[in-house]
Amino acid sequence: MPTSSNRSFIAIFSITIVIVLGLVLGFFLYENGYLYFLNSNQNNVNVEAQIIYNPSTGQAYLGYTIQNNNNIAINITSIYINNYKLNNGSIIVQPGSQYQEIISLPLNIQPGTYYIVIFQGFGISNHKPFTIALNVQPTIT
Repeated sequence: MPTSSNRSFIAIFSITIVIVLGLVLGFFLYENGYLYFLNSNQNNVNVEAQIIYNPSTGQAYLGYTIQNNNNIAINITSIYINNYKLNNGSIIVQPGSQYQEIISLPLNIQPGTYYIVIFQGFGISNHKPFTIALNVQPTIT
């Protein structure tokens, strides 16, 4: 028969296990929900991005294409690469159109490293915001 101290230990141990399991499960649910939120296209916008790196010059560029498959214009307000904001204006892409650009990166790019490129914007007439996050590995030229 368990003694009083054994019951106390079992109760504390059980509560600790339940709390740890709850925290771990909560963390995974939060992370999956956050990534789903980042990649959910409320507006029908497709983005492709590529980082081009030239090791002989040390220059790096971000080339991207934004395809607007909506029936409304979209406004791209921010482009980030690893939390560094790249643009200082907005890019308007009309319905059914695409926009392409190659911009110089003022960052030290490491080959073999993945970079998170985030595009944020909204539909001009419906004001629905969207965020598209891409994992991009540099291409060496």
